[in-house]
Amino acid sequence: MVTDMIGTGSFAQHALIDGETKLNMKSAVKAFKQNNPTYLDIKMVVVDKDFSEIEVLAEALPEARREISKVYGSTTFEKTHAKNLVTLMARTTDEQEFDRYLQALQTLSKDKPQFYEYLESNWLSCKDYIHAWEHTPLEQQYEQPIRG
Repeated sequence: MVTDMIGTGSFAQHALIDGETKLNMKSAVKAFKQNNPTYLDIKMVVVDKDFSEIEVLAEALPEARREISKVYGSTTFEKTHAKNLVTLMARTTDEQEFDRYLQALQTLSKDKPQFYEYLESNWLSCKDYIHAWEHTPLEQQYEQPIRG
């Protein structure tokens, strides 16, 4: 999709590639340049997330400014933090820490109530099976280690 300076967009190229490797991205950009001779007029490129895209576009369109999509960037940031918080919740050995991580996750997902509802019904409902603060490691339950 190419958008002009007043926001009018039009289809420019669709490329199906097998993985976003640097070589594949270079091939897609080369095809774009061959089919769109006005590519020299491009002033800015917005990419979703892949930093290899940014590198290839910097080489291919050196005059164009490159930016990561604000929508995708914030979504990636939130997903990364949510995954990290859930991991911390599962690994903590302290119930107060668990509650702090849960509160942070609740704050992070305030604009996505369906995520927190899912978490409550499918994860927090079985919290006793997940948390580690009352569990004794298996090897501590035996006087002698189990040998296999």
